Formats: sequence, C-alpha cells, structure tokens
Amino acid sequence: SEDHTQARVHLGRPLLSGRRYGFSLRVRNPGLGAGFFLERQLHWAVQTEREDLTVIERSAGLAAHVASTIRANASNAWGLYADMIQEGRSIQVSYYDGFDLKSRAEEYKLPRLRFGEFQPYALASRSTAVTIMPLQFPLPVSGTFRVTAPLGYAWETTLPLADDFFQRQPQGATLQFPGVFPSIEDRVYASWNDELYFLASDEMGRKVKYGVKLGIRLPWWQQTGNRFLIEIGFTAPRLMQGTIAMRPLAAFVDGPTQIKVIRGGDIDYLTGLAGEEQVVRVFVGIASVLLPGQGLLLRAGLLSKTLKCSCPESVNQRAGMKCTTLRAKLTDEMLVELIVIGSLTPGLHQFVLTCKNPDIQILDVMTWKVGSYENPTGFPLVTPIDSSADVQGFSIKGLLSYSARLPGSEATFFDPRPLRMCTTIIAFTLSPRNTTVTETAARIRAPEGTELSRDCLDDIVIDPSLLGGQGAHFSNLTQLPSVYTCLGIGHRAYLTWQVALEPGRHYALRLLARNPEVQPPEHVWTVEVDDQASGQIPAAPLQRFANVSLQLSVDGLRTPGSSMGSSGSNRMALSFTPTLMARSISVHAAPGYTFGTGSSSGSACQGLRLVGRLLEGQQAALGVVVPRLVTCVSSSTIVDITLPLSNKYAYTLQVDIMTPAIEAAPGTFRLFSTATEGTLGDESWVESPALLPGVKNFDIVRKSGGDTSLAKVRSEFGLTFDTAFEVAESITVTFAPGFTFPEVRMTSRIIDVTICPVTWVTPSTGPSPSCSCIMEFKGLQAIPRCSVSFYGNVSYPTFADGFKAPWASGLPLRFEVTLINPSAMPSTFDNVLLASVASAAGVQRVRGYRRGWLIAPQVSDLYASFARGSALRAGASGATLFLSFFPSNDATILRFVGLGPSGWNFTACTLCKFLSGSVGRCDVPQNASANRLEFTGMDLASGVQSQFELRNVGLADAGGASEFSLETFLEDQTGAWVPVDVGRMALKLPGDLFVFDATLRTLRGAVIDPTDTLFAQLPPRLNLKEGAIVMEFQVTQPALAGDWLAVQVKDSPISLSIQSVGLALIESAGRASILMSAEQKSATEVWLVLKQALKVAPARYRLYVSATTLQSLRVNPSMFLNISICRSGMPHPVSTNDAIVPRSGLDASRWFTAEPMEFSILDIRTAPLTQIQVVGKLPLPTSGSYKAADLIAPYGVQIMEPCYPSKCERVQKNVFGTGQVGAMGLELGDFKLLIILPDWWQLGRNSWVAMLQSPFETAVATPRWGESSRLTLRLMPGSVAYAAVGGEKGVQFTVSFTIGAAAAATIFDAAQCYVVVRAPERYRVRCGDLFKVITVPNNAIAECFDNPDSGTGVTVKMTNVRFSTQDVVLGLSLDVPAETPDPNMFQVTVQSYSNSTADSNTQIPGISIPSARLKAQASWSVGAVESLAWLQAWAEAAWSLGIIADGLASTLKISNTTISVDSVNAALATPDAESSRKLQDTVQGRLNVNYSVALRLSANDANNVKKLLPIFQSKDFTASLTSNMLASAASAGLTPLSLQDCVVTQPRTLLPPRVSEPSLFWSSSDPETITEVTLSIVFNNDIDDLGAMLFVLPPTFRHDLRTLEDLAVIRYDTAEDFPVAKEQGSWIDTRTPEMLRIDLTPGARIRAGKYAFKIPVFIPYEVPVRNIWFICMCTSSGTCGSPTDSGVVASFPLPGFNIKEKNPNWVVVSSSSALSGLAGVAVATAVLLITHLL
Repeated sequence: SEDHTQARVHLGRPLLSGRRYGFSLRVRNPGLGAGFFLERQLHWAVQTEREDLTVIERSAGLAAHVASTIRANASNAWGLYADMIQEGRSIQVSYYDGFDLKSRAEEYKLPRLRFGEFQPYALASRSTAVTIMPLQFPLPVSGTFRVTAPLGYAWETTLPLADDFFQRQPQGATLQFPGVFPSIEDRVYASWNDELYFLASDEMGRKVKYGVKLGIRLPWWQQTGNRFLIEIGFTAPRLMQGTIAMRPLAAFVDGPTQIKVIRGGDIDYLTGLAGEEQVVRVFVGIASVLLPGQGLLLRAGLLSKTLKCSCPESVNQRAGMKCTTLRAKLTDEMLVELIVIGSLTPGLHQFVLTCKNPDIQILDVMTWKVGSYENPTGFPLVTPIDSSADVQGFSIKGLLSYSARLPGSEATFFDPRPLRMCTTIIAFTLSPRNTTVTETAARIRAPEGTELSRDCLDDIVIDPSLLGGQGAHFSNLTQLPSVYTCLGIGHRAYLTWQVALEPGRHYALRLLARNPEVQPPEHVWTVEVDDQASGQIPAAPLQRFANVSLQLSVDGLRTPGSSMGSSGSNRMALSFTPTLMARSISVHAAPGYTFGTGSSSGSACQGLRLVGRLLEGQQAALGVVVPRLVTCVSSSTIVDITLPLSNKYAYTLQVDIMTPAIEAAPGTFRLFSTATEGTLGDESWVESPALLPGVKNFDIVRKSGGDTSLAKVRSEFGLTFDTAFEVAESITVTFAPGFTFPEVRMTSRIIDVTICPVTWVTPSTGPSPSCSCIMEFKGLQAIPRCSVSFYGNVSYPTFADGFKAPWASGLPLRFEVTLINPSAMPSTFDNVLLASVASAAGVQRVRGYRRGWLIAPQVSDLYASFARGSALRAGASGATLFLSFFPSNDATILRFVGLGPSGWNFTACTLCKFLSGSVGRCDVPQNASANRLEFTGMDLASGVQSQFELRNVGLADAGGASEFSLETFLEDQTGAWVPVDVGRMALKLPGDLFVFDATLRTLRGAVIDPTDTLFAQLPPRLNLKEGAIVMEFQVTQPALAGDWLAVQVKDSPISLSIQSVGLALIESAGRASILMSAEQKSATEVWLVLKQALKVAPARYRLYVSATTLQSLRVNPSMFLNISICRSGMPHPVSTNDAIVPRSGLDASRWFTAEPMEFSILDIRTAPLTQIQVVGKLPLPTSGSYKAADLIAPYGVQIMEPCYPSKCERVQKNVFGTGQVGAMGLELGDFKLLIILPDWWQLGRNSWVAMLQSPFETAVATPRWGESSRLTLRLMPGSVAYAAVGGEKGVQFTVSFTIGAAAAATIFDAAQCYVVVRAPERYRVRCGDLFKVITVPNNAIAECFDNPDSGTGVTVKMTNVRFSTQDVVLGLSLDVPAETPDPNMFQVTVQSYSNSTADSNTQIPGISIPSARLKAQASWSVGAVESLAWLQAWAEAAWSLGIIADGLASTLKISNTTISVDSVNAALATPDAESSRKLQDTVQGRLNVNYSVALRLSANDANNVKKLLPIFQSKDFTASLTSNMLASAASAGLTPLSLQDCVVTQPRTLLPPRVSEPSLFWSSSDPETITEVTLSIVFNNDIDDLGAMLFVLPPTFRHDLRTLEDLAVIRYDTAEDFPVAKEQGSWIDTRTPEMLRIDLTPGARIRAGKYAFKIPVFIPYEVPVRNIWFICMCTSSGTCGSPTDSGVVASFPLPGFNIKEKNPNWVVVSSSSALSGLAGVAVATAVLLITHLL
C-alpha cells in the first residue's frame, strides 16, 4: 500500500483448504517520534483475496508469535524498544576520581551464551545449562526482564536443588543478577515480571557485568531463526518520545550452532510382506556439511540379518552419494554406507534402496540407527559428525489372503487427475491367525505424493452398499466395524479398530485423498493389517499430461490495433504427451490471452495445427500423425478441439493467440482432455511466460524484390514505441531465421557482415546502424539470425530532423533494409520479426513483433547414394538408397519417384530415418508402385537435414545416370495434401559385373600351368602362398583407362596379394592381356589400375589374383568376394558384382582348402627311362584316423604293379582323369617303390603328390596334401649335327654323347651295351652307307641295326666295350623333313646287356630347318621425348627385352618365337629437331622396326601365309599393333611412350637361303705355329637380308689378324665382290681371339657364287675335345656373337683337324693362280648347321 502498511503476496498456485502455510516479510520498525501507539501495532492480520481483490478469508485476531501471551494487557504483544545493545558500541561513562567527576569512552559487548553440553533433550533425556553473560548497559536502567528462546528450545520450569542449572552470579560476573528464578511461560519465555534495576558502572567508573545461568532443554537441531531475544521493559504499556524509561533496551543473541544430530529420519517402505521385493526410501536430515569421503551410515539392527538390500546406483548417484550395502562382521546386521561424492549441504535428503524382505515373519519392528561420520567405511571405528538417531523401520508380516484395488467411478468421486480429491477402494481378506488379537491396527500406504487428511476418519466409507456409489454394489463383502481412529501422515494412513477383524471375511473401505502432482516411480497401494500385509497393489494411473511446455513466438504484449490472424497476432506452441486415448482437448488460457471467439470456420482457431510424433519405444504405422479435425470452438480464453489423440504420440498444438494488452503477472494455462469413452481424461497446467511491453506500431512496406528463395528484397520498416528512448539504450530489429544481409562472410559458426545495408527514412538521419548475425542451431543445423541495432548517444546528430536520444514516445522511426531471403522457409512459428529496446546493460524492456513475409523455396542439397552394404549393381533387388536433403518447409508427406532409367521397383520398400549415425524408425509407404513411393506421417522440419535409408529397392535394369524427383506435402487437419517443396536428385547406378565362374585353386594349376590336370584339381593349402582366385566376368558399363578393378574379400579367411595378378580379354583366338598395374591396398583388397578400356558384354574377361587361405575354408555360398570397377571422383563403382560369386553359389569343386602335409622323397638324380627305386616318407597326421595315403607319380612315371617292396591297395592308372599313375592306399610311414622313369618330364612337371583321400575320392576336396620334386632327371650329355636343309635325303648325321660314370660301371662287367638313337617325327634315321664309328672306347666293336618297326630309330650294338673313355661319336644317315617338326628332340639311350636303361638323353635339340619368311617394317611418330639418345636407348631396351616381338606376336596372334626383329632404330621427326631443342624441353621422334615372320606349310597353322596376310592387311592392324606394343612395354616396366601414326609396309616373302659346300682348308697343322685357314661356302641364290658373317674357331685356337689386310675375301664364279662394310672403316670385329665378325653393307645383296675367307690362325699344342669350326650368317651385327644368337640365320659346323694332320685335298698349284691354295678343292666331309629363331 502507499503507506507501506500492507503487503500483497501474489500466489502462483491455489491455496488448499486444511493446509498450513507460512511466509516471511522483512519489516522496518518506525523511528522514535513517529507517534506509534501499542494499540495500532496490534492490528496485524492475514487475509486471502480473489483476483478482483474481494476478501475470501481474514484472520480473526492478532498475528502474534504465541497467541497465549496476548492477555488483556496489550503490552504483551509486539513492542518497540528505545535502543538495541550493539556489539562494539562506544559510550561515555561518568565516574568520580576522588572528588572529581570524570568521563571516558568505553565499548561494550553483546551477551554471550555458554552451554554446558550440546545433547538434544530427546536424545539424552536431560537438560543442560546456559549462561548469559556479560549483561552490560550504557546507562542505569530499570524494568521487567525477559529472555525468549528460539523455536524448539524449552526452559526448565522448576528450580533444581543444585545450582548447576540456576546461578545469579556465575563466574565472571561483577554484580549479582537482581532477579530471582524467573517465571517460565509457554516453555520459551523466561520472564522477570518485577521491575529490576541494573547499573551501568560502579562508583569507580568501571563497567558492571551481570550474568545469569538457567536450565534449558535443547532441540534436536537448531532452527533457521536461531536467536535468543533479551528485552528490558517488555511489559511497558507505551513508548514515549524522548524517554527510555519504559522500554529501554533489547538485543538479539545468536544461539548455538553445535547441535548436530541426525533429524527427520523416516523409513518409507512399501510393504512388510515376507519375501516381497520392494523399494525403500530413506529420508535423513543432517545438520553439518558433509565433504567428499564423509558420509552416512545406516545400521538396520539385529533383526535385519535376513533383510537383503542393494543400492540402485543411478538413483543414488543423482543424490550425490555412492551407496553400498554390506554386513557387519560381528553382528551380521545390514549396513548401508553412503559416501559423499561432491558435498552434501545441511537439510533433508533421501536415497533409495531395493530390498527383498526376509521369507519369514519378524513381528518386532526393526530399528534403524542413522548417523553421519568422518569415515563411514571404517565401521565400527568411526568418528561421528552428526550424532546418530533411531529411525523406526518395519516388521515382516505374513500374507493377506486377498488384497486388491476395486474400480471406482465418478459416482464415488473417483478422479485420477493430479491434485484432485480422489477416492480409492481397497479390499482385503485376513488369513487365519496363529495369535490372539483383540484390537486391529492397519497401515494403508498410498503412492508417494498423495495427501491424506490428518484426521482422516471422515474420509473413510465402510458401508459396502455405498462403496461403489448409488446403485452400485460389490458382492460378497462384509462390512467393516466402525473405524476407531484414522491418522493421516502424508501418504500413509494409520487405522485402528476396537475389535479384532475376522480372518476369512472380505472387507473393503473407500478412502478419500488428494492425488499426487506427478506420478511417483512406485505408483502402488499397500495394506498392512495386524501381522499380515499385502503385496504391491497397482494404483490408478495418474491422468496427467506429460512433458507439457508452452512457448510463444515472441514474449511480448499485444500490439495495439492488431487482430486475430493479422500480422500482429502471436502464435502459441503447446507441447504435451497424453497418458490415454482421447477424443478432444481443451486449453484454458491465462487471463488476458484470447483465442478469438467462434468456430474453426470463422475467425477463431486461426492457424490451428496439431502434429503428433511417435514416442521412442512405441510401435505404430506412422512416425508423425496429423489427427483429423472434427470441430474447433473457441470462446476467448478457452479453445475446445475435437479430434483423436493417442497415448503413443507426443503432440505439439500450434494456434494463433493474442497476448494480453496490458502488463500483468504471469498466469497459468490449463490443459484438459476427454477420454475416448467420454470419461475424464488428462489434466495439466503450465505457467505462461513473462511478457514485456510491446510497440505502438510495427509495419513493413516492400520496396523491391520477390518472394523466391535467396532473392534480394528491399523493405521499409516503420516503428513507433509507447515509451521514450533514452541515452545509452539501443533499438534492435531481429529478422526471422535464415534472412541475411547481401554482403556477409559466413562460416559454420561465425558470420561477418561487411556492409550494413540500412538507410534512414524518417527522420532522414540517425545513428549509424550496426548489422550483425549469429548462428542459431536447430538440432545439428546452423541457421543465421540477423539483426540491425541503433544505439542512442548524445554525440549523434543534434539538429531538429535527426534521430537522437532521448526520443519521445509516439514519434515514428522509419528506415530501409536490404535482405536476402532464406533458402529454406522459416516455420510459421519462427517466421516473426522482433523489435526490442534494451538498456545500456543489454536488458530488454520492450519487445514488439509482427509476422514475417512468406517465400517459395525448393528442397535444397538433395543427395542420393547407396547405403553402406547395399546391393549396387543394376537389376539387383533388395538395395538400400541413402537420401539426404534440407526441406525448405515443414512437411509430413514425402513422395519419391524414379524418373529414369526404366526398371525401378519400389513395391516392397520401407523408409528408415537416419539419426546421429544410426538407423531409427522405419515406415511402410502409404502408396507404392513400380517407380513411385508416398509416405505419410513423416517429420520433415524446415531447414533441418533429413536423412533416410530407402530399403528393399529394386534397381533399374541398366546402369549409368539415374534421376529421381522428391516432393513434400503438408496434411492439413482435414486430410488434404498441401504441396510444399519439390526437387530433383541424380545418382550414378553401377552396372552389373556378371561373374560367370570363380574358383579358388592353386596358382600353379589355375594360372601358371592350367593344363596340369592334377594341380588344377588340388585345393590350395592353408597359410601357403600358392592359391589363386580365378574368375571370368562381363560388364554392362564400359571401363576407361585410369579406372581400377577392386578385388576384395569380405568376412573370409583369405588374404589377397599382387604377387601374381592378371587380366585378359577372352577371344576366339585366345586371350589378349589387358594393360594394367596392381596395387596392394590391404591384406583383403587389391586394385588393378587399368591402362586400357574394358568393353561391355558380350566381351568377356578372365581375372586372377594370388590368394592365401588363413583358416579352414570349405563351402561358403555367402557373398564375400566383391569385384568392382571404380572411377576417381565417383562415390560408387562403375560396375560391381555385389559380392555375388557366382550367381549359382559356390561348391567344393570351386572353393576348398586343405592342410599342408609333410611329405618327402629322397633326393635322386638319374637318367630318363631308367628303372629305379623311389624312397620317401609319408608321416602320420596329427589329427584324424588316417592309416594310408595316395601317392601320385608325375606324368609318364610307371609304378611297377603290384607295389614293391612297400605295399599299397592298388596301382591305379589315370588317377582322377589326369593320365598319371598312383599308388593308392599306400601305408603311412617310410616307403619304397619300384618305378620306371619317363623319357622326360612333360612340360617340366616332376612333382610327386601325396594326399589323404577325401570321402569322395577326389582331389578337389582332399583334406591334406603335399608335394615333392626331389627326384630329378639327369640328361646324358649329347648332341647331333646335320645339314638342316628342308627335304634333303641321306644327309650325314653325327650323334655324340658322354655316358655317366655310374652307367659305365653297370656295363663294365658284361662289356656289352646297346645304343638306341631315335629321331623326331618326320625325320628318318638309318644306318645305311653313312654309318661310321667316329669315336668309341679303345678296342670296342660297334654294329648298326635299323629298327624294323619304323625309320625313326637305329640300334648300335657295342661289344668288348670298357668305358674308360666315355665319349662316343657315331655317324648315321638322316632324311630331313620339309620344315622343323614340334617337338624337335632326338633321343639317345644306352641300355645294358639286359636291356635296362643305363643312361640316356631324351632331349637332344634338333637343328631348326630354315623356312620362308614374311618381312616388313613398322614405324611410329613419338611425341615429346627428351632427346634422340634417350629414344634410341629406349628402342634398344625394348629390342633386348623382347617387347617388340611380344607386341607383334599379340597382334598377329602367333608365337613370339617365330618372329625375328632384325633392327630397331630411333630418329628425329625433322632434321633440325635437335637444334631446335634449345628452345624447348622435349623433341619429337620416330621409331623404326624391321622384322620378319617365319612361315609354316600347314594350312591350319597360325603362321601360314594365308592366315597372316589378312591380319597384315586389316584396317585396325596398326592400332592393334600400337596398343599391344604399349601394353608389352608397360608390363616390362619401360617408361610409357606416346606412339602415334603407325605405318606398316606391305610384307614381302623371303625364301630361305640356299647354301652348300661349306669347307675348311688348312695349309699346315704343326702345333704352336701360325697357319692359313680358309673357310668357304657356296651361295646358290642371291641374298639381300644379311648383315654380318661370323666365324667361330674351336677353343684354344685363335686368329692372328692384326690389320684389315690380314683377312682375304675371295670370290668365285661371280662378278661382284662380297659386300663387306668398307664404308664403316673398321668392318671386322676381332675383339675375341676365338671369333671374328665381318659386317656387311646394310641392304646390300650377296650375289650367288662361291666365297672364301682366308684367316691366319695360331694352332695350339693340342686340339680341344670340341674341335668344330663354324661359319654363320646373321641378319645384323647386333645379334651375331655366337652360333646360337637370335640373329643367326644359318650356322655350318665343320669338323676340325688334328695336330700334324694334312688336309686330304692338299695340292700344289702355281703361285699366280687366283685360287691360291684352293684350286680343285673338293668338298670335305662336313657338317652343315642352319639355325633360325623359330
């Protein structure tokens, strides 16, 4: 009130009748001279009022501390004292010093209270004493004296016999207290009602100290107002101005703070039923602060030995304590330790125990002792903080035979809403008793928070006919006797009867109580009657809306003149969660708010939108629902909405609302629902926000710009305030979320406004605007929120038309702002603009608002990809798409359409929301067709990223670019779809990489030697790097150079390696290797980077990758081998197989692994075709019951049958279809077998394989196997020589061999052997007239016999032979075929007298027969090389590495052994290229290659001229040749070249050189002399493709050429000289003494005729064993270093001469003859050797 004598307290909640309330006010006493009379002070009163200030109730009398002290004399009430005794106050004290009156200043102190001990009376059952001293006064005073104790204390009422509790002059007092024992009133007043006289000082001027000692009872603990009041003159009727005679002094003295006892202890248990598990809440009040490590200790007493309790950690952690239950070591009683984690302040605390009652009755009540201690874990050696107190626990009772809560109704005042008075009907039946009971007592516990009347007798109904209300009746009930007493304490009621209730009778009662405000965790009722108890009886669910919250768009008062639905109306968002199904809700607004008046078809219910979101853990068809509106009616502050509500959803109700027009205290919004059945629904309430004053006017005028997203908009803003704008204040306009300024720099969290686009309109000038933006986070999305501010300062313009502070209220302000529309439309709730005024401290005092304008945005940041683990390939089913986008507006419906290509199938799809990196709820579409999906009940929030997984998608049939459309809609309350956003997204669909076959076999059998049928069947062994994964595949999308083929194994014990990888195109003519490089990405992933493109089907490719199995692998039909073609920058593969290999699954014939088997064979080296004994060991396996194994010999080995000397079950021919022989069932351990070796290892295969037989008797699934290659074949040294001229008959054929020492020993005794010579097919060898013994051991006799069955072999019988000399040379007759056969191997076998093989050589190579050739040239332009020298080096490297031959072979589809590269040379593209290089880093070059191809006569041979010419003449020959050349170079590791513009000359046919009559002539043969040796040869036709002639001398012979003139070249029967390369200067290469080479002029033609070459030669002391001379013809000097070099076209070996041997054709001729030394020379017996690289 204006005179400050009234205080009005506004209440936020209603006061409930019957409850006791209290409040405190700070009061300032009036000063002296104010004229206050005691009678005026008495009129203190308390009254309650309604909102209109009408009085509801008023207190009847005074509001005094203790009403009984107010007697007839009003002076007993509130009084005012003249002065307060204050600590440290200084006073002037007068005194006599002799006869002189003097004064001095002295301080005096407040009295102190000294207590004897601090034990509460209730705990110690005894009083204590308190001494009040010193009592000092500034002046002599007189009057009554009173000491008032604080609440809880009590003065002793009688004078004790001893003076321990009363003394008038305690120690330290200087004068005796003037009063005797006081009168004690109301236990708290110690009063001396007679007038007492107190001196200020004695005659010496010294301060007088009084004191008094009294007996007092201490409370449990000190209260909040813990002060003693000392009063002098407390009974004076009035206080006169200017006098201190009546009420002179008063003082407050603080009471003790050392009373530390546990207080307020309570054990709130559910039930004492034996064996019941229950929650027990323990309430404890502490007086002292507990620090970390300190805590509470509960001792449950000896009766708790069988009580088992534990601490729910999560609950007690929240209470700031760590709880542990244990047993006392000596007593076995239950202990509960509560250790403080942080700190625990004084006051009441609770913690929770989960207990299981003992299984037997314990009728004595447990007493729990609770205390706080320094070290509770050290019990019993603990240090107390607050003394312990006893708290009553509970007894353990038997089971009531029946207990239940019976249903109530509104007729029985059943109202389960919060804080409502509600009745509950409890029924029970006693079981038979073992004891006699005369009076019955019962305890009924309601859910925590329930409020029972203290005297609850009138709240009980026991009449069965009235329990269920009028007309309702519960049968079989016995009426209870009248309840004698009912005491309600909180949520527990204690009832007594003066009689004993009878067992077996069904009793029931109805109890009235106030419901809890919130439903407690243990929402149950329990009943205990005498020694029996019920279990936990579920209470009626509290019908209270959960999670209720209220929010306004802006917390500001209404703008004057605004109306519902206009730009000035506010918007309310009310969130709630129902507990039961409802058919309608009703919202009651706080005073001043309005929803309008009318129905939804009129002006009311504007903007109504109710959306429900599925609660976590609930199951329903839709995640978001928009309930169908039936009706909506509002009547100002109440809106009633009829529509269905489900308790599975949390709802948000948005509706337009008008806030109050004038400032008022926050009010309460109440929310009600009506259940589906029409019964009471939920109820709840929520406080309205505090509202700030609004603006007088807020308008916006669009100047330029549109409504589309991200458009630039220029608008004029007008503001008028109802309050003055002061200096240092600020005006701020905050725009809706997403609106920004044009010139900003934006990051994820910071926005820097570079230009503030604001200009003043009215007035024309003003303070500079300050533009700023901040990031607001809506979930994970950052949304800019921008504002412009103006700061009032006197330094701003001061002329009349300028805006400056202060600015009077009502004056308009107008300014223009340029904004950028947001990309996403703000929600209807957020789309508001705020105008505020803030103080210098930033505190807002004005908050005005208006609605923002609408924009038309589209969905942004659309993104589609495949989810991890999804099927990817075109045509696959069950794929999962990942979709991400930012809706521009809120939406609840999503439509997704696959636009192309055809084949999308969405009929079985589900849509799963992706939240925080994990998949949440999944929804089934409302409508689904092949390429269209529609989902309702979505929760798409404006500007918030939405991420989904679309599962079970059938992918389109073709890979490549795919396109989808995405549309969103809102469903209004009537069910219509309102279009919101639309957008399109694209996706690259991977093509189908179709795997035809995939096998896991040995690398040897699958890749290295696939024709080895045994190893092709064997599975790879564990942990050995011998496996390979091989497959064939096709792709539907082309792969480009630079793409990579990723091979990955998933969830499989296989590791991959690039040790051996390969990729080839499968063609009808064979396989064409694909140029690529391999990268090891991990142990389970390998990349093959393509250097050329892959074609789509029907092109078919073969791939293999080295693999090692790490664990046992049998049949694995699951998807684990993933093959994908990937491209840089693409998130998904170009093509993939989705790890399906093959489509039909895998079986043991493709995928199997074996364990290694330790298996060995003795290291033996012997000749082919010999019969030997193989020795080895088959160890016993460590696991399994195997006793025998199978031993499979290499191809061609014969195992003698039966097995000997070791035994086997059988000798099997053609084991597993391999053509190999096996000893099946060979006993494990050491073994020996008699075998016959083959003529040679087929393709070098000499592995013996031992395996444990599988149950299927197949190699593909053998559980264990091993191999050994220790048995090797030794070839007896041997060679053949003959004139290799195609079609020649009866050619001299020389065979030589050297028998081994061991073989010679086997023949020694019999001195007889057989030499069998066999020729390759199409050759014919005979004894004939040319049979000649050239070299044999001494005295040996040799006879030759033709084999009667064929002409391919002869047998030479040798007798009287002792192989002291092991060399044998024989001459035979040979018919040469037209061309070289394949194979071209001769055999020489030495057999003993008994026809067993002693030694042999089955692999003596025959001499290649020259054939006709196709000769051509290829050339390329080469781009950008560093120099000609570099290019020439590259060319020579490509030549030497066989790269050019390989490229030609791949292009012509023939073997590279039939190609001869004659020359490779590099040149500059232009003659001046090298000089111009000074101006650049690279030059252009050319690469020229001369080559020839050997021809074959067979029409089916790839080298037949009719097959080769079409390839040469094809239009893509040059491109293919270039590609294959580059691939070959890359495989060899050469630097890639840019080969372009390939030109190939037309090939021409070259016939083989026809030469004859090679001869050797020597002039003398004396040792260690120099003689002239002449080598001659006849050319029967012209030859123009030779580059050099090579002459090779026998070892130890050496030429003695010193100058060019030392060599004589002589021609016969020809007009042209032999074309030596004289133009080179030095045309003879003599660097090696045993060899000389003559270079020929390039391209020169050698004319037919005879040519001789005379050379000076040094003759050694003795001739070598290999005494052979060679005449060789070569295509070039670069490959002409020995008779076997690749460039040698023909080679003629000539037998040498011995020391002292004279040439048989020597004659003496005239020295003038041109044929000096050569006239009439006949052709000596010679050997013609013509070789060529085939």
